[in-house]
This record gives sequence, structure tokens and C-alpha cells, in this order.
Amino acid sequence: MTDKQLAKNMEQFVENETQQTKCKIAEILEKEQKNSKLEKVYEVFKKHYHIPNTNHLDVILATNLTYKMDGDPVWIIFYGASGDLKTSITKGLLGCNDVILLDNLTPNTLASGKEGVADLGRELNQSNKILLIPDMATLVSKNTDEKNEIWGQLRTLYDGYINKRTGSGVNKAYTGCHVTLIACATDIICDEVLVHAQLGTRDFMYSTGADPLDIDSKMDKAWDNVGKETEINQDIQKVIHDFFLFHSVKEYPISSDMKQFIKEQAKRLMVLRASGAVDRSTRELLNPVVPEIPTRIFKQFKKLYYGLKSLDENYPDDKCKEIIKHIVNSSGNKVRQLVLSFLEKSNPLDKWFKITEVQYGTRLSRGSVKQQLETLWNMNELEKEVREERIGSYVFTGYNGVEEERGGHLEEVAYYRRQQI
Repeated sequence: MTDKQLAKNMEQFVENETQQTKCKIAEILEKEQKNSKLEKVYEVFKKHYHIPNTNHLDVILATNLTYKMDGDPVWIIFYGASGDLKTSITKGLLGCNDVILLDNLTPNTLASGKEGVADLGRELNQSNKILLIPDMATLVSKNTDEKNEIWGQLRTLYDGYINKRTGSGVNKAYTGCHVTLIACATDIICDEVLVHAQLGTRDFMYSTGADPLDIDSKMDKAWDNVGKETEINQDIQKVIHDFFLFHSVKEYPISSDMKQFIKEQAKRLMVLRASGAVDRSTRELLNPVVPEIPTRIFKQFKKLYYGLKSLDENYPDDKCKEIIKHIVNSSGNKVRQLVLSFLEKSNPLDKWFKITEVQYGTRLSRGSVKQQLETLWNMNELEKEVREERIGSYVFTGYNGVEEERGGHLEEVAYYRRQQI
């Protein structure tokens, strides 16, 4: 065999080997891509947990996908009863790119008050990160001053910077911190008025509220999982890691119908979480309610929509709407929602209600109902009318059969109804 023939044979051999290698790589990639589908994620989670509704999981995955998008990040706090899998699902993100687990928050977590002491700010400086907080409810146990300081730090972190000065002259400053937040908490976080007072319009909340009918099924799965926790965590983290290898956020076209829906939901949330100073004894407003301008909400919902649509090429708009509406319901004032729901279901729609009638219709305290009615009236969502009525009187029938109202006292009674368009 001549050198020329040998060289040609070698060349053919290399080409064949290369082709076989390419085929093997293509087979592996095809298999990995198949295992990275959203259905595969559902399959693995449902193998280990009872999850009748996957929306919670979708929101976590979608939020993760958006973390490198320019502009305001998405911040979402999942809350629900202890044991409803919030932490188990969320911790599936561990090991993914740029995810930082934070078990506890103190005033020195983001920026230490001591020179030379390491803090989280150094890691967040000039970077895109996902901050994962499995139990944000630990903030509840801290004193008011600490909570005020921590919420204030989170507020500035959302805006992209961390800055801390101490009386001893230590100055810690970090910028370009583009941080996406995914946190979990029990329902007690909803009682923390500081969440909305301090973070303003920066956060979304998502209620994972479990259906009581699912409790037995969840318990049975938990029973089966005893002793398999490490294996389950590995399965969950692998399927999520594989999913993100083949998925990135894409800016899908948004229909005019979807844009209008998102706009309406952003304005609804504006109404549901507007607040004003209230007199504790009378429940009267001390100053006008100034609702947020929902531009930030509008943009965050758009990002979340992109994230959801990027989960699967056929992800339905109806499911996006369902999730966005649920986020609004979860993020808004619960008492206000009950009051509005009662009034919206009234028949006829122009019916006037006294505070006591709304109270009985919602099964809430008089003070809570009055505060929400006054707030909604102040925002021009309701109409109010004050009537003079005799309270505590009785009807006396004379000898001539004529009825006469006697006794009691005159009192001004407030009536409310939906704003008539």
C-alpha cells in the first residue's frame, strides 16, 4: 500500500469516526433535550410529591428564566401553610447557575458593619443573581428596628445597590446588583404590613393555599418518602438543572388581548394594595389614599409572561392569565377583596349597604370592614351617602290605630355602593 493510499484510508477512517461521534453526540443531546421538557419536570415532581396544580412550579421556573433580563427584576414571595411543599419545590433550584441560598437575614447580611468582614454584597456586586430564601417568615420574630432596617435594605437592593454607613466610619457600597428574589414563608408574612410599606410595588406574592381534600394524598406521599430524601432532592435538582440547560427566556409576541388583560390586572392590584394612615380608634382615614402608579407592576407581569411562555413552546395564554390573576389575588389586601367581592355580587348592582350589612356578608369585624369601605371610597371605587336615621326607637300604635315612632336618637349612618359607571 502506497503512502498516498494509506493517507486516504486514514482520512476515511477519521471521517467515519467523526461521523459516528457526531451521531452519538446528537443522540445524547436529543435524549437530554427530551428529558428537559416541562412535562418531564412535572413527571419527576409528581413521582415524589402530590402536586395536583403545577402553577406554583411554573412560576418558580419562569421567574428563574427572567433573571438575566435587563431592568427591574421579578421578586416573588410564596406563602402558605407549613408543610405544603413550598420549600421542597423551591430548593430544587439549588445548584443552578447564579442561585444563592440565604437561610437567614440580618441587618448585616447584605453589608457588614465591619471593615474587612465578608458579606453578601461582594457576591452580588455587578452581577445577575437569584436570591433564594426558603423561610422569610423568620423576619417576623425580629424586633421592629431590625425589620425596618432589613426591609429598607431589600428595597434598595431591588433598585440595584447596597449602601451601609456606620458610626465608626465604615462605608460599604455595592452597585450593579441585579437580583431576582424567590422566597417562601408561612401565611404569617401577610400580617407583616412592612412588606408593602417598605418594598412598595417591588414584590409579588403567591398563595400556595392547599386544598383540604389534598391533605391525605400529601401525607401518603410524605410517608412513602421517608428515608429517600437525599435521592428525591437529587432527582428534583437534576431535572430542573437539565430543564435550564435547554431553556432560556424569549420575548414572545404579546397579543393586544393579553396586554389589555395584564393592564387591567395591574390596575386591580393597584387598588387592592393601596394604603393610607388610619385612626386606630375610629378607623377613619387620616389622609388621602395615594395608589401606586402601576408601571412597575405592568413591566414585571410582562417579564413573567415571557418567562411562562418560555417554559414550553405551546404554553397556553389562558394558563398565563390564571397565574397572573392568582398573583394579584395573593398580593392584594384580603379584607378589601372580600368587601369588593360582596359588593360585586350584590343584586341589584346599585344597592346601598350599611357597614353592618357588609360586615355580616363578609363575616369580618366592623372596624376592618369600615376601614376598607372608607379606603375604597377615598379612591373613588365606591360611592358613599350619609343618612340621618333614628336608632333604638320603637313603634307605638295609638287608640286610633295610627303608628308613631317614639324614643331612640338620631344618628348619621353611612351607606356605600359600587361606583356607578
